[in-house]
Amino acid sequence: MSDTIDRVFANSSNETQTSSFRENSQQQLRSIGNLSFLIRAVVGTVLVALISAAVPAMRAACRP
Repeated sequence: MSDTIDRVFANSSNETQTSSFRENSQQQLRSIGNLSFLIRAVVGTVLVALISAAVPAMRAACRP
């Protein structure tokens, strides 16, 4: 059925491309994997920024 629909709309401006449930699920998992990397990168950057701001304050507090 999906192959028939793809053939009907093959040369139209709104071409369809159907995929199986498994292919769709795998694509979503890959997307979540990339999202996980992005979240880790943002959290890491925030931690570096916080440490960079805290070190000078700690040095100033320890200075006589």
